[in-house]
Amino acid sequence: MIAKDVVEVLEDYPYPVLEAAISQRIAFAESLNIGSTVLETAPKSIAALEINAVVEELLQTTKEDCHATEEIIEA
Repeated sequence: MIAKDVVEVLEDYPYPVLEAAISQRIAFAESLNIGSTVLETAPKSIAALEINAVVEELLQTTKEDCHATEEIIEA
Protein backbone atom coordinates (compact mmCIF):
# COMPACT_ATOMS: atom_id res chain seq x y z
CA MET A 1 0.00 0.00 0.00
CA ILE A 2 1.30 3.42 -0.93
CA ALA A 3 -0.20 5.07 2.14
CA LYS A 4 1.65 2.73 4.47
CA ASP A 5 4.93 3.49 2.68
CA VAL A 6 4.29 7.22 2.98
CA VAL A 7 3.58 6.95 6.72
CA GLU A 8 6.83 5.02 7.21
CA VAL A 9 8.80 7.73 5.39
CA LEU A 10 7.09 10.53 7.34
CA GLU A 11 8.06 8.88 10.63
CA ASP A 12 11.64 10.00 9.87
CA TYR A 13 10.56 13.66 10.11
CA PRO A 14 9.86 15.62 13.30
CA TYR A 15 6.21 16.19 12.42
CA PRO A 16 3.23 14.28 13.74
CA VAL A 17 1.37 11.89 11.44
CA LEU A 18 -2.36 11.55 11.93
CA GLU A 19 -3.83 8.17 12.78
CA ALA A 20 -6.97 8.99 10.78
CA ALA A 21 -6.70 8.56 7.03
CA ILE A 22 -8.70 9.45 3.95
CA SER A 23 -8.93 6.86 1.19
CA GLN A 24 -9.80 7.30 -2.47
CA ARG A 25 -13.53 6.86 -2.66
CA ILE A 26 -16.12 7.29 -5.38
CA ALA A 27 -18.19 9.46 -3.04
CA PHE A 28 -15.51 12.19 -3.22
CA ALA A 29 -15.60 12.27 -7.04
CA GLU A 30 -19.40 12.26 -7.10
CA SER A 31 -19.54 15.16 -4.66
CA LEU A 32 -16.96 17.11 -6.64
CA ASN A 33 -18.94 16.65 -9.85
CA ILE A 34 -21.94 18.42 -8.35
CA GLY A 35 -19.89 21.08 -6.55
CA SER A 36 -20.57 19.81 -3.08
CA THR A 37 -18.81 17.95 -0.28
CA VAL A 38 -19.19 14.37 0.78
CA LEU A 39 -20.46 15.64 4.13
CA GLU A 40 -23.42 17.16 2.29
CA THR A 41 -24.07 14.50 -0.34
CA ALA A 42 -23.37 11.35 1.68
CA PRO A 43 -23.14 12.28 5.38
CA LYS A 44 -23.38 8.66 6.57
CA SER A 45 -20.88 7.24 4.09
CA ILE A 46 -17.45 5.84 4.92
CA ALA A 47 -15.96 8.83 3.11
CA ALA A 48 -17.77 11.23 5.44
CA LEU A 49 -16.68 9.19 8.46
CA GLU A 50 -13.08 9.47 7.29
CA ILE A 51 -13.35 13.25 6.89
CA ASN A 52 -14.90 13.59 10.34
CA ALA A 53 -12.17 11.41 11.88
CA VAL A 54 -9.44 13.63 10.40
CA VAL A 55 -11.21 16.78 11.58
CA GLU A 56 -11.65 15.40 15.10
CA GLU A 57 -8.01 14.35 15.29
CA LEU A 58 -6.84 17.75 14.05
CA LEU A 59 -9.05 19.53 16.58
CA GLN A 60 -7.78 17.30 19.38
CA THR A 61 -4.15 17.86 18.35
CA THR A 62 -4.68 21.61 18.13
CA LYS A 63 -6.37 21.64 21.52
CA GLU A 64 -3.45 19.72 23.08
CA ASP A 65 -0.90 22.05 21.44
CA CYS A 66 -2.74 25.14 22.70
CA HIS A 67 -2.86 23.70 26.21
CA ALA A 68 0.88 22.93 26.14
CA THR A 69 1.62 26.47 24.88
CA GLU A 70 -0.48 27.96 27.71
CA GLU A 71 1.50 25.95 30.26
CA ILE A 72 4.79 27.19 28.82
CA ILE A 73 3.60 30.80 28.86
CA GLU A 74 2.41 30.49 32.48
CA ALA A 75 5.76 29.04 33.58
